Amino acid sequence: MARRSYPLNFDDRTREYLGQFQTECERIWGEGKTSTELATRPLVHMYLQEVILSLQPLCLLEHDSVVTGTSNRPDWIFSNPDNFGIYCYADHKGLKAYSSYNLSAVESNQIDRYLAMGRPVFVFD
Repeated sequence: MARRSYPLNFDDRTREYLGQFQTECERIWGEGKTSTELATRPLVHMYLQEVILSLQPLCLLEHDSVVTGTSNRPDWIFSNPDNFGIYCYADHKGLKAYSSYNLSAVESNQIDRYLAMGRPVFVFD
């Protein structure tokens, strides 16, 4: 995908992303897989990066693509590379396409650990 110019139209980009996300999920489910979390991360990362950079060009979006299957660190860290300040953390959970999303006890404990680091956390599926 070509690098986008800014300012980014948030509504248009979000609609585009959701269409891409749906297509990717349908592909994954069509292959008989049940979890979309890891397979959709590159798409999610691209969307987050475009939106964040349109709002805060100096923000560094770090995605932990090396360590998977652990709850020791958030999936994304939004930071300022000039002063090493951390804006927030993000954690991507498995998609609950046909039910309301509720964090499990393990996931709630995981998010509480991130909140204890003193920065906002957003969780999404």
